[in-house]
Amino acid sequence: SSTLSLFTTTPLLECDSFIISGFQTSLENMATGGMALSKEFFDFLKAIGESKSKQEEDRICLREMARLKQKLEPVPSNATHPLASKKKAKEFLVRILYVEMLGHDASFGYIKAVELAASA
Repeated sequence: SSTLSLFTTTPLLECDSFIISGFQTSLENMATGGMALSKEFFDFLKAIGESKSKQEEDRICLREMARLKQKLEPVPSNATHPLASKKKAKEFLVRILYVEMLGHDASFGYIKAVELAASA
């Protein structure tokens, strides 16, 4: 019962911040271990971790979703698609998953997830 009271008295915002900062640290460690993710993604994680309110977090997520949607837009036939490499496509999916975990609708990326799974 002491464990239950610990969880019920801890404000949700503090728990979220702790989880996010831990996730950010884990991703940074993975990046230095050979799985380099983009600076843009780390900036997103840092901004989320440093946000002071849910409204600020929502604004950051909406900006990130706009960037991700832009990457899904068709490109001219003579240009390279931003998600052409598997590495970039995988990072795209991690970013979509992260936005979804924060409570936003990222259904626009589901088809890309299916395509990547089918190509594996």
